[in-house]
Amino acid sequence: KFAEHEDVFANYTRNQSAFTPGLAGPWSAGAAAFTAAQSTLKPEQSTSFEAGVRSTHETYQASATVYNAEFSNRLLLISPCPGIQSCPTRNQGVELALLWKPIQSLSWLNSFAYNDSKYRSNYFNGELVQIAGKQVVDAPKKLFSSSLDYRFLDGFSANLSAKYTDKRYYTYLND
Repeated sequence: KFAEHEDVFANYTRNQSAFTPGLAGPWSAGAAAFTAAQSTLKPEQSTSFEAGVRSTHETYQASATVYNAEFSNRLLLISPCPGIQSCPTRNQGVELALLWKPIQSLSWLNSFAYNDSKYRSNYFNGELVQIAGKQVVDAPKKLFSSSLDYRFLDGFSANLSAKYTDKRYYTYLND
């Protein structure tokens, strides 16, 4: 805390994730693909750092955060061919939030996030598939939300919200 209403924060983490069952894990690739990849599969690992500042006052709260996350052994399920490969990725971005409460019963929350998530290498699928530098599947670059809330004395409330999600890719090639 560097002032009465402001503080800074930072976090560093290292994580490891076991293989998850279901559509997103190696167990869903079929017996032949899993057996072929079994000796080279390693658990997904990540190293993350974030830092930011928060400000809390009677009528508003604000925060700004920057982050960087490096993933190794990120599993890619290759379809329709039976294959499982790993690929390093990097996620970098910034998140901003502002909550304004001009009166006790009214609040307006706005948040924005910019996320640059990229694959850092290519993979081999009978031939080299060039995905290095491509946006990570299902990771939009920009997100925005805004929510206006009014609370009545009898416990009821009214809310008006809007959200924006930037385009997301559903293939490794971003097509």
